[in-house]
Amino acid sequence: MPNEYQIDFNPESADEPQQGLDLIYKIEEKTGEVDVFELSRVLESFGNVLRESYRVAYPENGELVVRVKPFEEGSFLMDLVLSVQQNPAVLFALAHPEAIQNAKNVLEYLGFIKKLKDTGTSLLELLLRLKNGRPKNVAKKGPNHYEYRANDGSVMPVNSTVHALYNNPVINNYTFNIVAPVERESVESIRTFLKPDREGSEVEIGKQLADAVRAFAAPKESNKETEVLEDTTTKILHPKSGNYGGTSGTWTFRIAGTKGSIKARIADAAFLARYSSGSIRFFHGDTLKVLLTERQIIEGPKIRMDYTIKEVLSYTQASAAVQAGLMAGDAGQG
Repeated sequence: MPNEYQIDFNPESADEPQQGLDLIYKIEEKTGEVDVFELSRVLESFGNVLRESYRVAYPENGELVVRVKPFEEGSFLMDLVLSVQQNPAVLFALAHPEAIQNAKNVLEYLGFIKKLKDTGTSLLELLLRLKNGRPKNVAKKGPNHYEYRANDGSVMPVNSTVHALYNNPVINNYTFNIVAPVERESVESIRTFLKPDREGSEVEIGKQLADAVRAFAAPKESNKETEVLEDTTTKILHPKSGNYGGTSGTWTFRIAGTKGSIKARIADAAFLARYSSGSIRFFHGDTLKVLLTERQIIEGPKIRMDYTIKEVLSYTQASAAVQAGLMAGDAGQG
């Protein structure tokens, strides 16, 4: 037995009697029962999505106010009443026909009713064709025209309103709750349509669409592609510490003329052979002239540095007097 929920869209002004636009929300399922918490999530999410969508599509034409009427006794019939509250910044009165048409347009943009005119791909149609919730790329083709390309190569024309809805965090957060009931095994589909024109407006929400909307609502993965910026320059370094006695790992060097230190690997095999044989023993007064490769590694929001000494161009050991002075200075600091 299907559960049927009636949702009324009633754009109104203070000067005219209320007029309505009724959207039916119908769950095709077998048990005839619905969890009260699931139902409350549907109601809250519908209200948030519709109100935010109206704000995105018609920011200067008033505010959509959502109210829920009490359930009728002995039924699951409910009315979600939407009225357009005039924006104080708007100097002209909002006519009912215009407000009702705007509400219809919002339902079309979202995909909860069929497109009554050519408005491009709706948000739900876009998500169904993307499948994984993410386009391969998006190209702006005009002031009101975007093209979304899916991973399978298909291209969907999207107007600027649907593009804005796709990128809106409120729409992203709440849309899945509206289609979530269809994920239950007992639910075959959800149908939405305008009460006076079911045949011309009905949309079916199936399990494939629910999967696509879930992917859209899932947290966006950070960009895992790694960008590396690399630069090789000649530097003068002074050794501070390192893997003395070994040739792997990193050494700490002070960049001559600065107080900055870096940790760098040495990739110069000939120099490492001399170091390994014991003919070179680093002292922090020593001087190395090197070809230093600096790599800036960008992984999403994180950036890290990596240093490699490609070649030691010259190595000058500190004189005994310098070593004695440095050692005395270290002793005095101790």
